[in-house]
Amino acid sequence: MVGHDGHRGWLYYLAVDANRRGTGVRRQMTSAAENWLREHGAVKVPPMVRTTNEAELGFYEHLGYDDATVRARSKRLVQMAPAEPILRKSGLDHMTRTPPTPTDDGAQQDLI
Repeated sequence: MVGHDGHRGWLYYLAVDANRRGTGVRRQMTSAAENWLREHGAVKVPPMVRTTNEAELGFYEHLGYDDATVRARSKRLVQMAPAEPILRKSGLDHMTRTPPTPTDDGAQQDLI
């Protein structure tokens, strides 16, 4: 998924089926996203990668992405309801088909 705010572009949840890894498809998707962002006026793109995902951080470093030396904060506004994973075959067990639902007490739960 890719988007922009008029200045920065964003890459979220770039995923490749386990059977297609190592074929260059991830690099092609990243390049297509960069081209789309450039065409829509974005001047830079910080991909969203969890700090614990060393493989993905290495992938972006290999493509010329630098550490932006910023820290992002997040706050869950709605609680994700437990649901059956929909992408089990691709290894993305955390993805679900149930939409988020608000909690009664405003409690937050991060399932992803």
